[in-house]
Amino acid sequence: MSKNETVLLNQIEIVIEIFKNIQKEDPFYKDL
Repeated sequence: MSKNETVLLNQIEIVIEIFKNIQKEDPFYKDL
């Protein structure tokens, strides 16, 4: 894997973690 691909994967994982945290805190997201 190239360095750029690794960076992109890391960014995607961060976004997923942020989204999970939003889901926990905001009832609006529970239906998605």
